[in-house]
Amino acid sequence: MRPARLIPFVLLSLAACTVHGELGNLGFNLKLVDPIVEFESGDRILLGSHFCPDIGQAFSADGSVVFHGTGQRAAARACFDETVEGPAQLDADRCFVFEEPGEVSWSLTPTGDCEYLGDRLRFTIVEVSPELRLGFDDWRARVPEQVGGAVIGLAPGRSSADLREDPSAARLVLADQLDVPQLRLDDLEGRVFWTPSEVSLSLVGEGVTAVEPIDDPEAGIIESQGPGELPLRLELGGVARARATLPGGQVLESPELIGVSSTTVAELDLVALVDAETGAPLYAFAEIRDAEGRVLHGAPIEWGVQEGALSVYSGSLETDTRTSDYASLGSNCEPPAAVPVQHRAVLRARLGALEDTVELVWWEEAADPETLAKPFSPDEDCLFGDGGVVDSETGADEPGAEIEDGCGCTSGGRATPFSWLLALLGLVGLRRRRHAC
Repeated sequence: MRPARLIPFVLLSLAACTVHGELGNLGFNLKLVDPIVEFESGDRILLGSHFCPDIGQAFSADGSVVFHGTGQRAAARACFDETVEGPAQLDADRCFVFEEPGEVSWSLTPTGDCEYLGDRLRFTIVEVSPELRLGFDDWRARVPEQVGGAVIGLAPGRSSADLREDPSAARLVLADQLDVPQLRLDDLEGRVFWTPSEVSLSLVGEGVTAVEPIDDPEAGIIESQGPGELPLRLELGGVARARATLPGGQVLESPELIGVSSTTVAELDLVALVDAETGAPLYAFAEIRDAEGRVLHGAPIEWGVQEGALSVYSGSLETDTRTSDYASLGSNCEPPAAVPVQHRAVLRARLGALEDTVELVWWEEAADPETLAKPFSPDEDCLFGDGGVVDSETGADEPGAEIEDGCGCTSGGRATPFSWLLALLGLVGLRRRRHAC
């Protein structure tokens, strides 16, 4: 874990990871199943959800912003008079009780002693319709669009939109590898948000095993399971589905999860997300497809650096990127300089006989004298350029050995869960208007 390096970004991210009210004065923590905070005022919430929002960010009349930690949020909310219009009411814990479908408007007006500005948020409450479907959420493919980062390394003729997947399509998973599908609800009108405690998720089928996170600080293992996630492994030929039991007792099942052999791997395309202004590396994704062009999940990627230096930590339940076909990237591998410095590195992803590389170029600002005076230690996950593995007979880069089903060869360490996303949202949040999430 590396909290010291990430804490500043996490603090900054509090502004960006809240849902802002219609007036832009308050940032709310809604506690919905919403991995990259896409809810906007007026969006739809499933009837029966136990909805307990709080205030994570507030603007004062003088324009200053205040961030509220968990222990401060009740006090921040207490300085407002709250008005609820529509088919809902607040219970003794100040949670919403939605009585029937319809639009609910929640207004917060500051009292005489309140230093903050008021705001308003609306929710459209919907009941379960015959068209409601449980599907797979490709939230990681939407991160670039949501935060404004730049995607590099796409194959010619492809765009970021090509990374998106149909939530109603079957999900192909390499056998015996960790996969962490994120579930979502949609009907004919689009997405329906929900709270995790009121929707029970499980796995049904053959050849599937639920993976329970391990939380053992003494052993140095701190894994997590996010709201709406189902960590799992599939046997070769296994066929399973995710099952959701809704607040009213209705049961929905996802499309199939299918365990496939590594011999079906036909393409590897490595892409990276970087900061749009500085080019600083943020994370990478090795997209694996079969001969029919279908995405294969959970690939045991071997990450490396061909030139330069990068901090690379492969995805797992201990990390924010969740599975080994993703990796979080960092640049704390070379000593800081007194002048702006341009860095360059070539990241490599390898799976059996397939590999791809992407060139990363970024600027690092001049360090202050206090930083320069401190001893420098590279990040523990730094990888340094190896020039590739060269075939002695042909002189060409030699691909890795063929993989077998069940191989889990990856490189990299741990990162604070969801810290890369928090950092990313925080950096972008600094460049946006206060009422933009």
